Amino acid sequence: MSFQRGKPLPALYVRKAQKDHGTAKLVEGDKSIRPGMPVALLEDVITTGGSSLRAVKSLQAVGVKVVGIVALVDRLEGGRETIEAEKLPLFSLATRRISWTTNDRGYARPLEMGVVWEEGLRPRRSPPAKELTAFGGL
Repeated sequence: MSFQRGKPLPALYVRKAQKDHGTAKLVEGDKSIRPGMPVALLEDVITTGGSSLRAVKSLQAVGVKVVGIVALVDRLEGGRETIEAEKLPLFSLATRRISWTTNDRGYARPLEMGVVWEEGLRPRRSPPAKELTAFGGL
């Protein structure tokens, strides 16, 4: 989108593990890095926050300043607290909320699965759980 607006921003990619072939780097796209360059980390889903903080450490190791994390979904499983404990802001578009009930045999099951939008946007129900498999069982 920045390119379409005539102000292209450099993009970086953080690998989960260093490969033993190719460039063998944890951070790809590092040719565009300037020392102290502000970077926002984009995540699809935040669960515990651990993988996000590992990515932050990898980015800091190559000299950038991570100014925050933007996530599409916060699963509400402690990730926000973990990230904010490291003094990094987390901005999430949506959160996951599940209401639980029990069936006639006493087994727990989801009563309703929904995504609650933050920042004052209208709440919206997610599709039925069977349709969520494409999103990793969100």
